[in-house]
Amino acid sequence: MRFLFGTIAKDLRRIVRDPVGLIAWVIMPLLIGGVATLASGGSGPEPKGTLVVVDRDHSFLSALMPQIFGRPPLSDMVQTENADYETARKRIDAGKASGVLVIPEGFARCFLRSQLVELTLFTNPSQRITPAVIHEALVAETEAAFYVQRVAGPELATYSGSGAASDAELVRRTLAMNRIVRKASPYLFPQLIKLETHELDAHQNDHRLIILFYPGLIVLAVFGMAQASSEDIWKERSLGTLARVRATPSPLAMFLTGKIIALWLLFACLGMAGVSLAHLTVQAPNHFPVASVLWVATSGVLLYLVAVLLQLVAAEQRTGVILNSLVLFVFGMIGGTFFPFELMPRWLARIGEFTPNGWTILQLKKLLAGSLTAGSVACDFAVLTILIAAGFAVFVPLVRRWAV
Repeated sequence: MRFLFGTIAKDLRRIVRDPVGLIAWVIMPLLIGGVATLASGGSGPEPKGTLVVVDRDHSFLSALMPQIFGRPPLSDMVQTENADYETARKRIDAGKASGVLVIPEGFARCFLRSQLVELTLFTNPSQRITPAVIHEALVAETEAAFYVQRVAGPELATYSGSGAASDAELVRRTLAMNRIVRKASPYLFPQLIKLETHELDAHQNDHRLIILFYPGLIVLAVFGMAQASSEDIWKERSLGTLARVRATPSPLAMFLTGKIIALWLLFACLGMAGVSLAHLTVQAPNHFPVASVLWVATSGVLLYLVAVLLQLVAAEQRTGVILNSLVLFVFGMIGGTFFPFELMPRWLARIGEFTPNGWTILQLKKLLAGSLTAGSVACDFAVLTILIAAGFAVFVPLVRRWAV
């Protein structure tokens, strides 16, 4: 056991003495995540404008016109105010309003009689988004009014007369409108759909893209460190360390086990830092923190075995580095490290889930989200342990033949 602990201490000292490579693989995922967040634009404030309404009709229908901006989502972008024409023109000329809507006198009478009536809209040329929203909303409202006139024109005309209607006239109007509503009900009142709304916390919503990225970025850092550490096998060979270990009574397998344990501790520290940082800064979910860190560390061992086996089949160190870089790039692109599975085409995401890093990310996300049971977690760790044992069983004899 003294030999094993000595090997672990030796590799940990070598890792600490080369902090540049360690820092590089920690910084690179942070840079990728930062660039992705900047590219997404974040969730900045929504544009909000003012529509000044000049109501010269002062009727019930003219008061309904601006009410379209009183409900979300338009109410979040446009607020309405009433003013006289001179005040409204001064406000828009000063750039303090996005638009001015002028409703002429006689608007309600013309609408009920299906007569032509002209609404005037002035927009602020110095603004682009809000005036366009106001214009499109009013166009949609006038088109809806047109179809109402086509369907219920004669009945609407009966409301344009002056004076109080008789009881018989009120009954006739009610029955006529009821027939129209029943006729149009298949289009106005389709089969109801149950809608469930879940509102995200505003701060959590701002960082949703980072939450999608960060499990893959953690695995990317682990994958990169695993590949960088796999090059150490060439140094051990060139310095004669492997040959000397073979000549000692201590088994080569124990020496290699010590190297893997040292890397496991490094991966555990990285996983702990990544998971904790994401939870503290962007409130990322973290339902099983201990299991998540253990999963990152143990998965890192599997990724290391993949990388070091590629080094062993290479004819020289440069070939091994190129081969590992190619695997990192391809697996990173399709395996969810550079781009989350949620942002990828479904067919490509299904392929990426079968890569070593893709499977690792998929299970890590489930652990963080708390969607796995204790039995599922144990099963996943058992599968991971079997894969590591199989890789180690191939790794040791290859190193024994390769060391000479």
